[in-house]
Amino acid sequence: MEKKELSIEGLVQLVFDNSRTLLVVVVIAMGLGYGASYLIKPKFKSTLILYPTSQNSISESIIRGGKGFLDFGDEVQVEKMLQVLNSNEIRDYIIKRYDLYKQYEIEPKSKNAWTHVIEQYKSNVQFKKNEFM
Repeated sequence: MEKKELSIEGLVQLVFDNSRTLLVVVVIAMGLGYGASYLIKPKFKSTLILYPTSQNSISESIIRGGKGFLDFGDEVQVEKMLQVLNSNEIRDYIIKRYDLYKQYEIEPKSKNAWTHVIEQYKSNVQFKKNEFM
C-alpha cells in the first residue's frame, strides 16, 4: 500500500478528481431529504409541570405560622387535580376548542369518528404525577 501525506492540496485534488460523484451524491441526498419532508408528519412534544396549591386560608396559615398561599398542596390535592385533568369534560372541551377532528384529519360525520378522535387524543395527551408529586 502506498502511503499518502495529508495536505490541503491533496484534499483539493481529491475533491476535484471526484467532483462528478460528489455532485451526484449531493443532488440525490437533497432530493431524498426534500421528499422525506413531505412523508414525515411533524409531531411536537411539550411538557408542563403543575403544582397544586394548598387549600388553607391565609388567616389559618397565619395562625399556624405557615407560608400561607405559598404552600404547595399535598398528595390529596395532586390526586384531585389529576382527576379533573383526566376528566371527560376537560377532554371534550379540548377536542372542541382546538378542532382536533381537523388536526387529526378525521371526518366528523364518519362512523366512529368520536372514538377515533378520543384514541388520538389519549395517545397524544397525558397527565401523570412525577417524582415530586
